[in-house]
Amino acid sequence: MDRKFFLIAILAAACHLGSQAQSYLPLKNSFSFGSGIAGGISNSKGDYMDITNNPVCYNLSAEFRHYYTPTVGLGISYDYIGSSKYKSKMYSHYIAPTLTFRGLWANGKQGFWGSGGMGYLHYNDELYSKQYGNSTFSKGYFAISLTLGYEFAVAPGIAMQIKGGMIMADWHANPDYTPKWNRDDPNVYQSIFDNNLSYFSIGLGFIFGK
Repeated sequence: MDRKFFLIAILAAACHLGSQAQSYLPLKNSFSFGSGIAGGISNSKGDYMDITNNPVCYNLSAEFRHYYTPTVGLGISYDYIGSSKYKSKMYSHYIAPTLTFRGLWANGKQGFWGSGGMGYLHYNDELYSKQYGNSTFSKGYFAISLTLGYEFAVAPGIAMQIKGGMIMADWHANPDYTPKWNRDDPNVYQSIFDNNLSYFSIGLGFIFGK
């Protein structure tokens, strides 16, 4: 209950500050830096998240955007996700070009945006497990990211953002996929492709630009 109240308070304060700001969101170029928390949402057996019972991870992010119009921008983003528990460690680096669509209101002082990217994720872990044994693993993967955010100006050339997103990697054909006409229940959703590495994150950040 306390966490819900805290999140509601943050959102209310963000909306108030955004409406009171006398400056505007960047319309040409912006740099953003942020941090937050992340968690794994895949069901792989024997990986870091499975062995450590899905701990909360920390997330650091940075992004550059160039807006071709006030509502459409291209950029590049970087995310670092890390965690350690029970002597085991995990960290991932993700970098990708991004396409962003943004809606502005309050005379350009506030905006809501959605961003998508396709890039490279490098995953590393060091595992200590009685069940699976000790191991070290490092590998790069093609990854897809989807992010939604709200941003508001707080001072000339400075804004803040609240965002939540997903990074999905290690894609492969789903071995359990059954065509819809062959399923016992055709209303049950199945995907042709699946992935073994999925992270969800939520965080805060600062934006600098003009």
